[in-house]
Amino acid sequence: MSQHELKPLTFAEFAKWYKDNKPKRFITEVHLHHNWKPDKHAYALAENKEKVIADVYRRDKDVRGLNDFGQNLLLTPDGMVWVLRDLNEPPSSIKGRNGNDKFGPMSVIILGNFDKGKEVLEGEQEVTLIDTLKLLFDVHNVGDDKFIFHSEHSPRTSPGSSLNKNEILDKVKRTGSSVLDYVEFRDCEGHRYESAINQAVNDGVLGLSTDGSFYPNSLVTRGELAFLYANMVKVVTDSVTRSIDVALKPGENHL
Repeated sequence: MSQHELKPLTFAEFAKWYKDNKPKRFITEVHLHHNWKPDKHAYALAENKEKVIADVYRRDKDVRGLNDFGQNLLLTPDGMVWVLRDLNEPPSSIKGRNGNDKFGPMSVIILGNFDKGKEVLEGEQEVTLIDTLKLLFDVHNVGDDKFIFHSEHSPRTSPGSSLNKNEILDKVKRTGSSVLDYVEFRDCEGHRYESAINQAVNDGVLGLSTDGSFYPNSLVTRGELAFLYANMVKVVTDSVTRSIDVALKPGENHL
């Protein structure tokens, strides 16, 4: 089993922990799975939640033949985050997309069976999923196209046939939570442009380095400038779209 202590963290606790324990490997994608057995019902009935997590480990070991948890992070129905596999080790996530100790995905699994007609992703667990994705996207500058459902590269239905990736991404974009609420930049406190930097990262125009720093005095290349421009266009377009969605309420006459 994992060398580190397994314990549940609230999202705020996890975000603060992540600030000092971000993986050294470059995160290229975020993968999402579901753990259909044990499921939400089994977790709710269990007096000792750690035994349920141990069942997840045994399934990865006995059924999948692994020597550790397959995924890096587990999100449980009570909204807690469990750090499973060492973040610096490539996960056993999606065949051909697991990377190595230098770069690769962050693999997230939500406990429950989210196939149609089974269990529902809701409440604290859904909120923690959205907040966790927001944090990972912001810290590692991962775009929508790098958010991968397991089912996109496998005949499996994971993370559940009832889940819609576009709906999840939309909730991530609309959430009021931000990595800035939990993670302090290591090198921007007191900087003359600290407020502008916070807004730019919060709005998704700029991202952080993989070590959690912003490097406010670094020079910008032409390629990075083009990337910045594309992000600004996307942020403005998304903002206008949301404004139109709010203004054009069904059943109202806007002529």
